[in-house]
Amino acid sequence: MGCCQTTIPRDMSFYDVTFDRGFNTSQIWNFSPCSYAVLMEAETFNFSTAYISTAKFNDRNAGRVPVVLDWAIRNGEMSCEVAKRNEKAYASLSDNSECVVPPNGPGYLCNCSKGYEGNPYLLHGCHDIDECSRNPCPSVLTVGFLGHLIFSFFGSMILQRRKLNQVKREHFLQHGGTLLFEKMRSERGIAFIVCTEVELIQATNNYDKSRVIGKGGHGTVYKGIVKGNIPVAIKRTLLRIAHKAAEGLNFLHSCASPPIIHGDVKTANVLLGENYMAKVSDFGASILAPSDEEQYVTMGQDGPDMQRSLSSNFLSAMKENNLDAVLPSHIKGQESTGLIRGLAKLAKQCLDMCGSSNRPSMKEIADELERLRKLSLHPWADNRESKPSRWNINC
Repeated sequence: MGCCQTTIPRDMSFYDVTFDRGFNTSQIWNFSPCSYAVLMEAETFNFSTAYISTAKFNDRNAGRVPVVLDWAIRNGEMSCEVAKRNEKAYASLSDNSECVVPPNGPGYLCNCSKGYEGNPYLLHGCHDIDECSRNPCPSVLTVGFLGHLIFSFFGSMILQRRKLNQVKREHFLQHGGTLLFEKMRSERGIAFIVCTEVELIQATNNYDKSRVIGKGGHGTVYKGIVKGNIPVAIKRTLLRIAHKAAEGLNFLHSCASPPIIHGDVKTANVLLGENYMAKVSDFGASILAPSDEEQYVTMGQDGPDMQRSLSSNFLSAMKENNLDAVLPSHIKGQESTGLIRGLAKLAKQCLDMCGSSNRPSMKEIADELERLRKLSLHPWADNRESKPSRWNINC
């Protein structure tokens, strides 16, 4: 007859196997003399053709096979809800136990509650799990170290935030914040609003071109909404400030007698006067330039690591012709291609490390910034490349 195999369906409450005595086995008697059936775990059964013609399967493990019994407590169709009402017949005797629905068929089962283990069918059979014996608990020293580490981390964050607020306050006062507040107090009829750079970017939708309401010699004017619903006009004057600062440094280098090297040029040392007129300040690191060829000056001022990293990233992007990788998001698409590339090319020449002879003078820088500023004031500048600079770099 051969061999056959079938699975037991779910929710089956009765199982029986019988052999028909009237079945004629004379034709298979010589190679399959025995007939047998077995109820066993499916995952442990591996079929072999030897099972058909021999008694190998029956002889294995002395005729025994593993079986998994899926059982439940049944009294008719009793569920958990019904079983809990009958306290005398309810099988869950232990505290910290609960009734669960069986995965196959009617009835109910009992399990220890979460965090407990044992036998829920015995009185006090469920006991608390000793988690430290399974997963070693951290020692007092480890807990103390972690607490100290967390405290140090948050303490460092608080100190850094205080330091940042102090730097912002000093920067605000250094750039005329006190004068602004004095003007606010003296002119009570005029309202002033102090906005951060982030608020200005949000107010102008990242300086979108649709917000432009005018252009002039002092910069581009944008329409914006701040503090919820207050319309304002926002003027961007960065390029003009850079040009005027370069003219100031050119005066120190070329017109002062003797010439003066500032030695600490940074945004914090460029103050804004009336009509956003740039003024170079803080000459504490300044020195006099050499008066003849026999004298020379060696200046080296290591800036913060962030500045050196920005310079390195910028030069790398220029070398790979990937300027967009280092441009701020509010610059991309808001200025003409010729203007941005012209400024980048000028910055690259200023950062040249092959020697001062390859870097432009402050007069040349001021002239180029003035040319680029004028370029930005014309509508046709958007799709026009800036003309090549007149300086050549040979290393």
